[in-house]
Amino acid sequence: MGGQLQRNIFIVIALIVGDTLLNYILTSRGYMYGNYFWIFIFGMLSYYVYISRAFYDRYLPKILLYSILLLSTIYLFLGKYLGLDYYIDDVDHYVVNNMIPSFLIVLSLLLIESNYKLFSSKILLLFGNASYSLYLTHYILIHTVHDYYDKNFNNEILLIGSLVVGVVTYLYLEKPLIKYTHKFIKEKS
Repeated sequence: MGGQLQRNIFIVIALIVGDTLLNYILTSRGYMYGNYFWIFIFGMLSYYVYISRAFYDRYLPKILLYSILLLSTIYLFLGKYLGLDYYIDDVDHYVVNNMIPSFLIVLSLLLIESNYKLFSSKILLLFGNASYSLYLTHYILIHTVHDYYDKNFNNEILLIGSLVVGVVTYLYLEKPLIKYTHKFIKEKS
């Protein structure tokens, strides 16, 4: 595991350095550069931790996982109300204030769940099944609200609205389309 771990760490560091350099080059020339690559990097790291969870289960104390979960959740949802938001010109505050805490929440939940099977409830299974619809609809909802209503709209309400819209889209659009597609393919074969 040591050699593969070192290679994977090198790849992640190279991606982060490459993204930082690309960001610097493009923004210094007047181009806008989004931070969507960070989502990709955090997704890769989450997957790596998920497939290597037996290693992490053995070496990470459970109290550390619960502490990370609690502190990241507090920071993500209450940070701006407690004056903990991080705004420095040289740092992408969206990554610091939203992506890193979200990543740490997902990571700690993955590792906690692998030990205790705490999240096998029907509602969480529904959210898991609706995750693609949630992914597709949350961006539309959030940007519609920000562009046409209020940029300072309450993030907690946006989160709940995104969950509702995503689950409704899954139940009444995605799921029937999947069922119809399977039926159509069976009839054609």
